[in-house]
Amino acid sequence: MSEPKEIKLPAKYYWGVKVSKELCSEGEIFLYADMTDIKDGNLTFYCEKDGKAMPCMSFSKENWLAFYSASLFDGNPTYVEHWKGKKGCED
Repeated sequence: MSEPKEIKLPAKYYWGVKVSKELCSEGEIFLYADMTDIKDGNLTFYCEKDGKAMPCMSFSKENWLAFYSASLFDGNPTYVEHWKGKKGCED
């Protein structure tokens, strides 16, 4: 039996971003990123490459409502026990 191969993800963390319906009809976008930053209301995600942080996705302040660490299994927020507004998280 061969050794299992390491899976290389594009970044360390998986994020969910609640966005306007004009930007995405489903109202959420999921992405991988290593870091986040909010400046002047704009949300930017960064990926590390060769030790440098490079922007990999950005949302203007008009287009995002919330962001969270998302589960790789189902996209639901991690570290949240209850969230009535998120489909699948109701009691």
